Amino acid sequence: MAVFSMSLSTSVVVREGQSVQLKCSVIVKDARFPSVTWLRQSDQSAPVSILTITNTDDDSRITHHENNFKHMTGTIDISTHTSTLKIRSVSVSDAGLYYCGTQPGNHMIYYNATYLNITGVLMAVFSQSKSTSVVVREGQSAQMNCSVIEDYERFISVTWLRQTDQSAPVSILSTSRKSNMANTQYHNSFSCKHMTESTTNSTSTLEIRSVSVSDAGLYYCGTQPGNHMIYYNATYLNITAPEPVSESPDTADNGELCSGVCVTVLLVLGVLSAVLNLVLLILFLTKHRGPVSQTSLPPDQGSDSVNYATLSFSAKKKRRNNFQTDNPHVIYAATR
Repeated sequence: MAVFSMSLSTSVVVREGQSVQLKCSVIVKDARFPSVTWLRQSDQSAPVSILTITNTDDDSRITHHENNFKHMTGTIDISTHTSTLKIRSVSVSDAGLYYCGTQPGNHMIYYNATYLNITGVLMAVFSQSKSTSVVVREGQSAQMNCSVIEDYERFISVTWLRQTDQSAPVSILSTSRKSNMANTQYHNSFSCKHMTESTTNSTSTLEIRSVSVSDAGLYYCGTQPGNHMIYYNATYLNITAPEPVSESPDTADNGELCSGVCVTVLLVLGVLSAVLNLVLLILFLTKHRGPVSQTSLPPDQGSDSVNYATLSFSAKKKRRNNFQTDNPHVIYAATR
């Protein structure tokens, strides 16, 4: 289960009933910045606007509260480009991630995420109970929908954002529509080669092609009907390992065929080896057999065998001196 770690945000711990001040440093190109919006995010849901501080031409400031955050006030210090959010008499429901944002162009830029913990409550982590979870294999495509609660006839623009590791969100793209023509502008090094947006009626769809592990995070869209952003439909994108490549049927068949042939060859070689060992054993036993018994010569034996037996017998006569040389009897034996 993916949870948001607190490594990329500042953590502030306050006891229930006390007051707290959260600061946010804004990076601006010119000496003045027109407005600052404070937001809160909890339970891995889409953020909600707390208040917007607007500078006027006479250097006065107007604060617009949103979503009934009456116990919070905000100030701006132009000299230090710092905005401060003060929360009076904090309660358990105030725990969450706070950050500020400005809008120098057609999209919001967010700064300085601070996680507010209230003592007496277990450490809060971002669960996925209030967001949709999408699981996609690495290398595949993913689509996330965002339903905008707004009259489609007055639907002017939508901004998609991504948030990771409990840090401030970053804008992905902003799409504005005028006279049925859409114009999309990409932010923070995102490009159309990797992410695209399309809108049907009041639903905006973000498509991510060939997702990677770095694409994991919380995605949501927002519109700005007035002087602050409204956010919708948080979706957490989980990335899993790519699907292993399976063998094709042809490869599997070839493997089975090779296996059968190998088994047959091994069997044949085993039989030949057994036969060869048997032949060698017979030859060995034949070579080491005792003297051949002398038997009568069958009548159908040829004259060559008879001569061989006679010569063999004569050789024995020479070795044995006490043998009777004048023995008139000759014994014929057939030898193998």
